[in-house]
Amino acid sequence: MTTTLLDPLTQQATWTITVANTPDGIRQLLARVPVERPWVVEPTGRYRQLVVEQGQEAARTVLLAAPKQARDSLRA
Repeated sequence: MTTTLLDPLTQQATWTITVANTPDGIRQLLARVPVERPWVVEPTGRYRQLVVEQGQEAARTVLLAAPKQARDSLRA
């Protein structure tokens, strides 16, 4: 799964990484993403389940993107 950290003021990408959608990959994200930054997850059915669960278990704010907006963003 590809993850991008956005600067909260400029909304510009600070970094982008790709990690496996596995418990180990999600642990890498937990270690790298600042605690105060919310996670916005694409609504990709069962593929999002693990990242949502592990993020919430780690007391992270996990938000689901609106399906139409996520689809339009992917097309852009």
